[in-house]
Amino acid sequence: MSTQTDNYNKMQERLMQASALLNVIHGGGIENFEESSSRIKDCYLWACCSLVEEAMELSSNLKLDLTPSEKSD
Repeated sequence: MSTQTDNYNKMQERLMQASALLNVIHGGGIENFEESSSRIKDCYLWACCSLVEEAMELSSNLKLDLTPSEKSD
């Protein structure tokens, strides 16, 4: 069974992977992407989408303590 830390780490990994993939086509790299075949573009974007969807699923499984911390006087 995955722990909260495991889920958080996996979520962070997926977001970093998606960010890296999207940075490849951001800016000057878009020309190479546009010149790729439709199949490659489709698979590339599918990979990006899958990583983000997995990160979203992992984040929904995290149980966060969002209560304000109490100040000790």
